Amino acid sequence: MAATANLAQALGGGPSPAADKSEVPVEHLDYTYINNCTSGKELEQILKVLRSGKEGRWQDLESRCEQRLSEVYPKSKLLRVATSLLKPGALDEETRKNVDQDITDWLNNMNERDNSLKNSKNLTFTALPEVRQTGNVDSNRLTEEEKAENKANPDRINSYDYR
Repeated sequence: MAATANLAQALGGGPSPAADKSEVPVEHLDYTYINNCTSGKELEQILKVLRSGKEGRWQDLESRCEQRLSEVYPKSKLLRVATSLLKPGALDEETRKNVDQDITDWLNNMNERDNSLKNSKNLTFTALPEVRQTGNVDSNRLTEEEKAENKANPDRINSYDYR
């Protein structure tokens, strides 16, 4: 492996895959190392290598790594197991009735709130300010005073005359 890495570097192929930061040394794929490891990220990398089969299939070592990872870092994404959603037929009769009753209660509660909000439209609030009036504003119409005021300042510096 080292000879091929040196050959790849000599030929200008860049660093070998073994030089990658996420690469796990083969020495770390051992029961004693996994049992003594306290880094969750390192255990995750080891588990990824074991699951990939890159270094062979070691099911016992993989299961021990999963156990150790669950002890050190139980919130790891690698420990998540995909499960399918439950269908109503999968629940027992009592649980299904409880769920149906909870949903019905929630739905009735939301309908009551909705109706109370619909009926409250007629209420007026005196503390609110008046709504602004929309109208046409002619920005080109200036009064004679504003025109004279704009032209009356001879000390004004032109935008291009900064010396």
